[in-house]
Amino acid sequence: MVDPSFRRQGVAASLVAAVTNWAKDEGLSELASDAEIHNTVSHAMHAALGFEETQRVVYFRKSL
Repeated sequence: MVDPSFRRQGVAASLVAAVTNWAKDEGLSELASDAEIHNTVSHAMHAALGFEETQRVVYFRKSL
């Protein structure tokens, strides 16, 4: 998560580029990330950075 005061300045893109380079150097073949279903800003950012949506998940809990 990028602090709101630093958004729209390329911080997320720089972070993803750095972790992508690290992952490739480590021999990894993919990155994974998640976002809340209602967080469409995050969805757009992920898409702009080359991520593809794979699935949507609903989590459940039951208080005891």
